[in-house]
Amino acid sequence: MVINTDAEIKIGINTVHMLPNLSNIGRNQLWRAPPHGSPFPVSFGYRQVVDVSSGAVYEYGRGDNLVRIKFPDGMTKYYEGDAGHERVVRAEFSDGMSVNYEGNGGQERMVRAESLDGTVTEYEGDMGQERMVRADFLEGTIVDYDGDRGQERMVRMEVLDGTIEYYEGSRGQERMVNAEFPNGGLHSYRGERGQEHKASVTYANGMVEIYDGDRGQERLVRKEYPNGVWEYYDGERENERLVGRTRPDGTMTNYKGKRGQEHAVRRLRPDGTVEELERRLKHARSSID
Repeated sequence: MVINTDAEIKIGINTVHMLPNLSNIGRNQLWRAPPHGSPFPVSFGYRQVVDVSSGAVYEYGRGDNLVRIKFPDGMTKYYEGDAGHERVVRAEFSDGMSVNYEGNGGQERMVRAESLDGTVTEYEGDMGQERMVRADFLEGTIVDYDGDRGQERMVRMEVLDGTIEYYEGSRGQERMVNAEFPNGGLHSYRGERGQEHKASVTYANGMVEIYDGDRGQERLVRKEYPNGVWEYYDGERENERLVGRTRPDGTMTNYKGKRGQEHAVRRLRPDGTVEELERRLKHARSSID
């Protein structure tokens, strides 16, 4: 291609009436016309400048503003703004990841990244201090993070069925402490990461179950009802049996029997009165016999 001195280039049926500013092109740069099929029409004044030393291709728009840089490693950066005030708005990488930016030129901060697998990560913070605050995974899981850059820790996870899990602990040591379920139930947990065991279950109606035991071996030890009644249980997991009950007025009742066959044997009232219920039951049975 020959650059005419009359400041006009003929390329097919298009005519460019604006030549590049050749004074801005160094010895290691080469100006060239837009490739066939370029998204920037020639009539818009599009031009490319190739940095021969690095192989990067700089693409400019009608107002001589930088719109894109293509790097040899496959990364592409996109720009917006007038000439001299361009800002990075997006970067695409060879592995399929893309990153969006916000902010004025030279202060662009990363706000969103999308991986090839569909994971979308959101960021907050000034340039160079961006911290991860949220990740949306393709299957529907959403994870929230807190903490400074490089120390972000998981604090909340919402899965597709609506269950929300809450976490505490430093990065890499997060442990689940609560889980909210769509039916209104709340599970609380204790223990280190990977060893969390169920400590209590709160139901939507206000009833609370208290558990004891290691992960996978939690056993019911108490039920607290909204009306103030408390029940006490003993026995191994899935074989817990009722052994006692207290009422809001202070009345205490003791029970015996296998799971599902518990019966009251003794009652202590607030005034100190003791009722031997098992003896009464035996007497009633003997009378029947």
